[in-house]
Amino acid sequence: MKLIIRLMFIYYVFFLSGCMPQPGIIQEYDSMGKENIIDNNNEVTTERESNCPLPNGYQLKPALITAEQTLRSCPDKFDSVFFKLLDIAKDSRDKKNSILIQKLLKKLIMENKISKRYARTLYRKYFSVKFSLPSITPRVLPRQLDSIKSQIVNELNLKKIGMIECCGDTESYQIAEKEYIRIINFLENLSLNEEYIKNN
Repeated sequence: MKLIIRLMFIYYVFFLSGCMPQPGIIQEYDSMGKENIIDNNNEVTTERESNCPLPNGYQLKPALITAEQTLRSCPDKFDSVFFKLLDIAKDSRDKKNSILIQKLLKKLIMENKISKRYARTLYRKYFSVKFSLPSITPRVLPRQLDSIKSQIVNELNLKKIGMIECCGDTESYQIAEKEYIRIINFLENLSLNEEYIKNN
């Protein structure tokens, strides 16, 4: 009898103090001890995610403010934040968008949140008329030509997203296209120059 009374007392203490799970809510803990809340829609929200939201909306400038705040706390979410900014930039297309994103990258580099090399590579792939070419010797060029050409084509597609879809900058994209053609022609001619390849 005493045991039953004691159990009822514990139940009411928990119930009145609000410690009992709310209806339809499941409380779990991840491997790091962070509390996860799973609602009826099976959507999981962690404490960390609530402190590091992805930018949203249709205007790039306010989205950049959210991005900067998030990346100061959660620099490991950089890729997710960057690609989300690209999506938002498509809805507020402007030539200045590339400059705004570049300023954010410079801030993050100065704060040691991302590496200068990674930021430059990413920016170049989307917003620069120059291409990121792999280091390769002429001797192995004929064997890897198709792979290199595929990489350059992929980068041209990324520049189309950055320059045209995000910035509406057709002029810069046309320059990038000309650079693409020049590089492809150079690599193809070089791969056929057996004498040069043999001596290098």
